[in-house]
Amino acid sequence: MPGPRSRVRRHWRTVKQFADAARPEELSTGQWQNRPSVLDDYKPYLDDRWNEGCTNAWKLWEEIVPLGYKGSYQRVRAYLHKKRTSPRPVVARPPSPRTVAGWILRRPETLPEAEQLQLKTVRTHCPEIDALTRHVPAFAVMLTERQGERLPDWLAAVRRDDLPSLHTLAAGIDRDRDAVIAGLTLPWSSGAVEKWIVRTDQASYRSAMQIVVTLDCVDTEAQADFWLAALSPLDYRRGFHGPPYLSLVGPAPAPTLLLQHVPEPKQGKNRMHLDLDFGTADLVSEVNRLERLGAAKLSEELSEHGFRWIVVADPEGNEFCVFHPPNNINVAR
Repeated sequence: MPGPRSRVRRHWRTVKQFADAARPEELSTGQWQNRPSVLDDYKPYLDDRWNEGCTNAWKLWEEIVPLGYKGSYQRVRAYLHKKRTSPRPVVARPPSPRTVAGWILRRPETLPEAEQLQLKTVRTHCPEIDALTRHVPAFAVMLTERQGERLPDWLAAVRRDDLPSLHTLAAGIDRDRDAVIAGLTLPWSSGAVEKWIVRTDQASYRSAMQIVVTLDCVDTEAQADFWLAALSPLDYRRGFHGPPYLSLVGPAPAPTLLLQHVPEPKQGKNRMHLDLDFGTADLVSEVNRLERLGAAKLSEELSEHGFRWIVVADPEGNEFCVFHPPNNINVAR
C-alpha cells in the first residue's frame, strides 16, 4: 500500500515539514516569505491609516486604488488580517538608503504617488531625512534657475538643522562664497576658462621644469673653475652654493650642472656622460682648448653613423665627449 508521500506526490522533506509543524504560521517560511508584492508600495500608507484607527479593509482598499494600486481587495484584507493576528507588529519593510536617496534627488513632481507616500512615511519617522528632503530640492532650484542670491539663506537654513554632512558642504561653499554665487547666477559657463587655466598650468609646469646634471667631485671649487671655462661659449655662471653642492647655471634651455662633493675619487667608467657640441666641426681645436684648462684627451677622433667625437676627461677624471653631429641632424630639437 503506497504511503502518504506517494499519494500526494511530494518530497519526503515537504511531508515531514507539514507533519512537524505545530501551527500554520510555522509553514510560512522559505523563499516565498519575502517575495515582492504589488501591495508593498502601499503598505506604508496602510500602516499610517491603521495607526490612525482605520482598520476596515474595504475602505482602505478603496483609498489606495486612486493612488495607483492595481491589486486585489483580498491582498489588502490578508495584510490587515496579519496585522490583527500576529503577536508582533507587522509593518512595511523599510526602503533601502539607495532608494531613499533616489527619491530625494529626483524632482518631486516626477515621483509616482506610491513613492511619494513612501517618502512621506520615511520623512515622518526620520527628522534628518525630512530636513535633507527640504534642502536638496531648494539647492537644485538655485542651480537650475540661476538664483544664486538665495545661497546665503540656504546656508543659514542648513546650519539650523543637525546635518553634519551638509554642514561640511556649507563650510566649503563659504570659503569661496562669491565664486559659488557667481556660478549659480551668471549665465556664462566657466568650462572654457577652466580649460585655459589647465593649459596655463601645464605651460607653467613645462617652463618651470629643468634638467640638472649632477657631477660627483672631490674639489667642487676647482671643478667649477674648469667647467665655467669649458662652457664659456654658453655663458654659464655660478648659481647656488651650499655644501656639498655648487651649481653652474646656463641660459635656458641649457641644463644646470650640479657639482656634488664626495670624499672618494672617481672609480670606473661613467654610466652617464656629457656630450658637448660647440657648434664647430673642428673638434681638435676645442679639445686643445680644454686640455689647456686641465682636461685630458682620452681618445683620438671616433665616428659612427655620421657622428664624430673625441673622449675627454675633466681634471678629476669624469669622461665627456666633444662631438659634432651630421650636418642634417640637430640633436637639440
